[in-house]
Amino acid sequence: MFHCIYSTHLKPSVTPDPRWPTEILRENKGRGTRKRPRGKRAGVRNRLRARAHRAPLPSILLANVQSLDNKLDDLRARIKFQRDIRDCNLLCFTESWLNPAVPNHTIQPAEFFSVHHMDRTADSGKLRGGGVCVMFQTQHQDAALIVVGDFNSSNIKRAVPNLYQHVTFPTRGNRTLDHCYNPYKDSYKAQAHPPFGKSNHAAIFLLPKYKQRLKREATVQREVAHWTDQSVAALQDALDDADWDMFQRSTDDVDEFTEAVVGFIGKLMDDTIPRTTIKKFPNQKPWVDRTIHEALNSCTAAYNAGIISGNMDKYMSAAYGVHRAVREAKGRYGKKLETQFQQSGSTSLWQGLRTITDHRSPPSGLMSADESLANELNTFFARFEATSSSANANGACAGPTIEQRPLIITESDVRRVFKRVNTRKAMGPDGICGRVLKACADQLTLGIVPSSFKQSTIVPVPKKPRPSNLNDYRPVALTSVVMKCFEKLVRDFITSSLPASMDPLQFAYRHNRSTDNAIAYLLHTTLTHLDEGRGNYVKMLFVDYSSTFNTIIPSLLTTKLRDLGLHTSLCNWISNFLTNRPQSVWVGNCTSSTLTLSSGAPQGCVLSPLLYSLYTYDCTATSSSTIIVKFADDTIVMGLISS
Repeated sequence: MFHCIYSTHLKPSVTPDPRWPTEILRENKGRGTRKRPRGKRAGVRNRLRARAHRAPLPSILLANVQSLDNKLDDLRARIKFQRDIRDCNLLCFTESWLNPAVPNHTIQPAEFFSVHHMDRTADSGKLRGGGVCVMFQTQHQDAALIVVGDFNSSNIKRAVPNLYQHVTFPTRGNRTLDHCYNPYKDSYKAQAHPPFGKSNHAAIFLLPKYKQRLKREATVQREVAHWTDQSVAALQDALDDADWDMFQRSTDDVDEFTEAVVGFIGKLMDDTIPRTTIKKFPNQKPWVDRTIHEALNSCTAAYNAGIISGNMDKYMSAAYGVHRAVREAKGRYGKKLETQFQQSGSTSLWQGLRTITDHRSPPSGLMSADESLANELNTFFARFEATSSSANANGACAGPTIEQRPLIITESDVRRVFKRVNTRKAMGPDGICGRVLKACADQLTLGIVPSSFKQSTIVPVPKKPRPSNLNDYRPVALTSVVMKCFEKLVRDFITSSLPASMDPLQFAYRHNRSTDNAIAYLLHTTLTHLDEGRGNYVKMLFVDYSSTFNTIIPSLLTTKLRDLGLHTSLCNWISNFLTNRPQSVWVGNCTSSTLTLSSGAPQGCVLSPLLYSLYTYDCTATSSSTIIVKFADDTIVMGLISS
């Protein structure tokens, strides 16, 4: 009986041939002798080293070297043997003790660093000391506003409160003399390194404190309406069977009638349109849809079942189904992007470009969302109310002797404007979304348009990334979608009723007029005047009015509309539309108390730009050498000056 014994400690007595490939001569370690990795080491530095891509913020080395000339060998050694210093994006040395005669290449520690130094001059009254030397890594250039240096007892944050200081430990003795400022809070972690040479200032290494967006932002969970063909058909049938005469017989007040109709439509929406809860993750790809989630759930269930039964065939099939679902979802998303470029509208074209370039709007610089901020903004946006109330009381004026035809709206007009509703727009305070009007246009055309859809919710939009006061917010109004449809009908009627010769230098909200026409007119007028005589020149004053829509006084506007020949009933409706408007401000999850306004026009309404242009139509030049060109509230005053 023969026994075959195999031992990993015995080596075969085979003489290697030099002609054999290297793979045969290699001695591989056994599976049991390999050291198994156990997790990952913690710490900011180890996470940055393990990450394949570069950090979003540049790393910085700040040191007070007290003569850089005799520290160059130490610096070159650190760059060669210390990866953190070698990969550092910015090396900043204070107290360099150099002079303008020292060329940059003599103090360049490596070829991939760009050296810039500013030295102390004789004008300072000192012959030695001072100076700053900055070295940028040219391989990977990152842009950020960073202020570093030896500040001693100074604190730049007192002068610029938007900057944050990241060095929190003593850098010389028990005092923090070396600072690092930038506009990003908690963006760096400062570490103390040994000083260079005999310097008494510790070197500071600043590591970017980066955290993945998935861990930094919470998952957004919201409830959305699930519109299907069956639910839309059910809603249309319910509106067809509704007894609308019952609402008219119940009250003679148009506001009560509107509230009853809106509440009834909202109740039908809740009963017929199913709602579902969705989760949106911070890093979710745009092509991820329900089919991928279903495939992942099936794969997880098949894996759990395979662990119990020992048969993983169903799991392998489900795993392939996940790959197939991802491939099909990407294909559908690609076709969706292609259709955006094939459509003729410019809106879809820009949406496609923003999608493929991943262009996003800058994050909102809104202050902390609370009810007090919402109330302060609401009061600030209504600050013109007291001035306009007195003007409204004294602004009554009789209409002209000749009036144009009154505004008559037919069912076909309402049906047409309902079918053109943009379903992507946010719904107003009444809770009626645009999709109901577009899908049920035939069921909602009654010939009666209530005038009480005047409530608006103001969403403050920051004018700059970091607003510092209430004037840095722009009030954008969310109004009723039904009211917007009615405003479109009124706007079209007013535009068609205005004479073509009215305010010829107003290039906004007029047919066949645009910014291109305004620019062409300005250039033509300027060049023509310059060619007429030698020594002629043109002066231009660019005027941008503040809070233009908020300063409209309804009584004065009504007077000007009557002077233009608009019917009295239409003027009265516009006056009623602009007065007694309930307004609240929505900030985050907080809503302010409601204020009632009788001045201005909501910014975001369809009629507001046209009403403002009519409000300022009589702002024209009285001299032949002066020209006033307007595009809505943007005004240019031209002075044609001759020699």
